[in-house]
Parts: sequence; C-alpha cells; structure tokens
Amino acid sequence: MSSGQSVLHEEILTNFFPLNTIDKQYFDQLKQQAIISTCKAGEIVTKCGLEGNLHHYLISGEVEIRLAFDNRFTLADDAEQAQFPLEDNIKKQGIIRATQSCQLLIINIDIVDQLKAWSQSHNYEIIHLHESHDIGEDGLINDDLNEDWSNLFIQTPLASNLSACDLHKLFTALEEFDVKAGETIVQCNTNGEYFYIVQSGMAEVITDPNGAYAGKSFELSMGDYFGDEALVADTMRNASVVMRSDGRLGKLHREAFNKIVKEAVVKTKLNHNVDGGMHDLYHYLDVRLPLEFRTEHHLKSENVPISHLRMQLDNMDYSKIYFITPEGGRRSELATYLMRQAGFEAYCMVG
Repeated sequence: MSSGQSVLHEEILTNFFPLNTIDKQYFDQLKQQAIISTCKAGEIVTKCGLEGNLHHYLISGEVEIRLAFDNRFTLADDAEQAQFPLEDNIKKQGIIRATQSCQLLIINIDIVDQLKAWSQSHNYEIIHLHESHDIGEDGLINDDLNEDWSNLFIQTPLASNLSACDLHKLFTALEEFDVKAGETIVQCNTNGEYFYIVQSGMAEVITDPNGAYAGKSFELSMGDYFGDEALVADTMRNASVVMRSDGRLGKLHREAFNKIVKEAVVKTKLNHNVDGGMHDLYHYLDVRLPLEFRTEHHLKSENVPISHLRMQLDNMDYSKIYFITPEGGRRSELATYLMRQAGFEAYCMVG
C-alpha cells in the first residue's frame, strides 16, 4: 500500500459514516489527520486483530472480504455498505484484500471520536453551571458570613462524588492566583486546559449564542466551579468566563484533573462484569446520535443523545443502575460524569 497524492475534498468525507456526522467547521482538522492511499490488486488492505486504531474507507475500486476459506464476498465502492469502515466487516475474524487497484481513505478512530464530541459540544453546556434559579432565598450566600470557599465547594454535586482523600489531593494540587475585574478566564471556542474553582469574587459565564443556553449569561460566586465538562469530553469550550470583580481562583491542569477528579467520578464497568442477578434494575443508555445508534447498538440500550441527556434526567429512575454503552467514547464518559453528579448510580461500560 502506498500513499497517494490525491486531494482530500470535503465531498469525500461526506460520503462516509460517521465522518458525515462531524460538523463541517471541523473538516479542516479531519482532513489534516486523514490520508488517501492506493492499494494494488492482491495486496492486503487490513485484517482482524491488526494493531492500531485505524479505519479504512473504500473510495474507489473493489475488495474481497474473506471471513473464512468458504465465506467470502466482494465489496465495490458503489455498494451501500461501502459508506462504513471496512473494519466493520471483520470485527471477529477475517482479512480484506484488494481485488483491483483501490483508493482508500485512512483515519485514526480516536481523532474521529474527538471531532464527533466537538461537533456536539454546542448542544450541551461544557462549563459547569449551578441551577441558580432553583435556589430559594434561604439558600443564597450571605456575604457577611464570609464562609470559606472550600466549605461551599464541598457541598457541590461534584464534591459529593469525591472521597476525603480525593478532596485533599484536589485542594493541595490547586494553583491559586489573583484575578482582576474584566479579565477573561476562559475564551469561547478554545481548547480546555484547566478546571477552575472560584475562591473569591464574582464571575460571569457568557454562553455561545448557538449553544445550549442560547447566549444567556450566568453568575458564578465563591465555591462554584467551571471548565470540568470540557476536560471530561475533551471538547472546545462553548462559553466564555469573565471576572466581574477582583478575586482569586484555583486551577487544576487537565492531567491532574483526570487523575484526581475524572477517575473518581467516571466509574467504569467491564462489559463481562455487568451481568448479574439484578437485571431488573439495569438500564442501558447509548448517548450517540440516532443515526449512529441505528447502525449498531447494545440490544437492551435506549438511545438518549448526549445533547438531550440533561433534559431527560428528571424522567430517570434513581432506583435503577445505569450503564452507558462504550460506543460513544468521550461522550459516554461525559454522560457518566453528568449522571453521577445528578445523583444516579451510573457506570461507563468498557472492554
């Protein structure tokens, strides 16, 4: 197989699934990570068990998919099945060989997973917001009390998922710094690198007009936190955070956040360890797009796209144990993160 010099046009990307579910604003990143290669007749394109996270798409030509000596079929570029990765045909066994000169699109599936998460980031809020409209007057902070920010943070949904040891590690690892009124802490449409806790002062979240909150602004005060969901989902931020007064923040870099917070909150379960004696309590959720779900999914799973998950939380049963199917990748991790903060027993399935 050899790399070709053909130009990778957007039209090629839109022919293949799930590449065509990625927002076109990210096609430049997609094109930078993809290559077009030529495979001569008789050459092996890919085979089951091959190391690496690559997906191959058939742009032109024809391949033979051999599952066994007496179980083989050909696939041409104009077949409906050719819109999907060739690897979908040999998940358990088999080899794919070119029967004529073929042109292939090759891309790392981790890149595709990340860009799919970015594409849906405008449909859910990736900066944590307390539901301040649900707080009665008795629950509002009295500045005269001068309560410590750490005591307020401990009462948040995120902290409820952290052990005393985790909280100690978090507080110890925070980098504290002073900020001025008018200073932009988080810029919309930039990559997330830090998780933040407001230690003093007031900040304002200014959401993207095209995002889940349609440009609305929200206030953050002492003990509030933001930036966590962008790190969990590995997406770009779709809101800005600006200080409305002088204050002090604590920040935690993504590596420390993943080790201290994400690992503690995003609980996982191996697929083969899920089966047990409480099937009536189990509920499976697939948080991918409906088109992805229809292509292939866990037989018992319900499709609740990540963009709709927050709206569905009120309809979910706290007596159930929720398993988020692994096909959603980072979106599945984010769903687990959101549900555990909402008080549900939720696990991200792996393996």
